[in-house]
Amino acid sequence: FEQREELVRRQDELSKGEGKIKELIQVLDQRKQDAIQRTFRMVGKNFEEIFRELVAGGKGELVMQRAPDGQRDADQDDEEDEEDGERDPTDRYSSVKVKVSFGQTETQSMKQLSGGQKTVVALALIFAIQRCDPAPFYLFDEIDAALDPQYRTAVGAMIKRLASSPNQPTQFITTTFRP
Repeated sequence: FEQREELVRRQDELSKGEGKIKELIQVLDQRKQDAIQRTFRMVGKNFEEIFRELVAGGKGELVMQRAPDGQRDADQDDEEDEEDGERDPTDRYSSVKVKVSFGQTETQSMKQLSGGQKTVVALALIFAIQRCDPAPFYLFDEIDAALDPQYRTAVGAMIKRLASSPNQPTQFITTTFRP
């Protein structure tokens, strides 16, 4: 009889512990979700500003793509979710879409862009992330190869400004065949 009471008491303790662990998991999942959204908003805002600086009359936007309900990444372990009965809240995001306009009225997808335009978009994204979480140095190898002259000038001016910024001591190492 004493052994049974001890086992019942331990079961109650374990049940309470399990409840607290599940509660902690929910809190941590919410914090993770909030951090993802906050970071995405910051990078998105920076991307818009930087893209406008690099492309006169241009407009750029990052859009978080949501996965359709019931659709998951192939990397996810379905057995894990079946055990929990719950789904990770970040599963609802599938990708980030980049929408840009280089002065034209319509927004273009990445597939429609030239090599130089894709380079401008990639650099704008790098600089947007750099504003949020700067690295001590960046190594750019012939990033200007596909750039049109006006974009080359804008990228060079931005690198010069960022390299001389007293707020973020960052070094830029670039290689080019151009003067």
